[in-house]
Order: sequence, then structure tokens, then C-alpha cells
Amino acid sequence: MKHHIAVFIVVPLLAILAEQNLLKNGSFESFPAGEPAGWTTNNIPTMVTVVSASQNSYAGKTSVKCEVKEFYETKMAGMISQKDIEVKSGELVLKGAYLLKSVGKDVGYVAVDVKSAANSTIATCERYFTESGPDFIPFTISARLPENAKRIDILLTLMAEKGAGPAHVGSYILYDALDLRIVGKETEEVP
Repeated sequence: MKHHIAVFIVVPLLAILAEQNLLKNGSFESFPAGEPAGWTTNNIPTMVTVVSASQNSYAGKTSVKCEVKEFYETKMAGMISQKDIEVKSGELVLKGAYLLKSVGKDVGYVAVDVKSAANSTIATCERYFTESGPDFIPFTISARLPENAKRIDILLTLMAEKGAGPAHVGSYILYDALDLRIVGKETEEVP
């Protein structure tokens, strides 16, 4: 009987631990057909790839690379997103790491749009990453969610610094080890 009780206690605990990160493929270890699983990109198949896997990673084997390329006489920056992530009230905490190679004054950018039940944006949390260098830089973004928050959309990209014109070909940013949680009454603290 003790053996069965242990199984019933361990199985729910494992289910809770497995569901803590709200992002699909936040580790960017899965890239079927050249696209990060669980994410939407702005790649145009057979024409231009501005989002790809990178073997340079913060954790695991791969990270996601968003880069700027010339496309029909315009500059196109890689962008990835996940939408309709269900949330409850509490504090949003997004952890991860980035590595930026900036040509000109290009910056990394993360935006979290908080949506109501009617799918209206009720809050936005954004962060710009300006520090460029050879190593990944860990980051944490946190914000208190409004009581009527029902879902969030997350966007990661790079762009020119405000007022600096278009992004520059050759700039790129790597994102890795993304972990999104809602901490509060109904969830666990972020490790």
C-alpha cells in the first residue's frame, strides 16, 4: 500500500513541475523544418530566413537567432512570437538570456502584451537590450498582471535604437533559456 501512495503523491508533483514554464520550447532545443517549435516567425520560406537556430547557446545545445537581412531593398529583422498564453492574476516573471551583436545602434526588444477576456490589450511590458558583447547576458522581466488578465502574447526581435533609422544588416540577437511563470497565490515561486 505504501508503494501506491508514493506513486499518487509523486505523479501530481511531477505534473505541477512540468507545467511551470508557460512557454513552449523556451529552451529553443526543437527546430523542426528550421523553425523554432511553438513559436511563430517572420521567415518567408524559400525567400528569406531571418530566424534560425544557433549552436551558440546559454543553456542546452541551441538558441534562437534573430538577425537583420536585406530583402528587396529593405531591412528585415527576425522576429518570433507566442500568442494566447493563458494566465491568471499574479506577477509575471520572464527569465532568459540574450547575446547581442549590434551594427550601428541596434537593440534587442521583448514585448509582453497582456490581454483581457475580450482579447483587448490592457497592459504592455517591454524591455530593450542595449549591451552588446561576446557572452550571453541573463535578464529578468517582471510585472504585476491586472486582475482581468486572461492571456498574454510575447514578442522577441531586434530593431534600431529609437531615432536611429532602420536596423542594420549584420546585427543579430540570440535568445535562450526563456522561462515564463506567473507567481502569486496560485503558483510556485520562480527558482
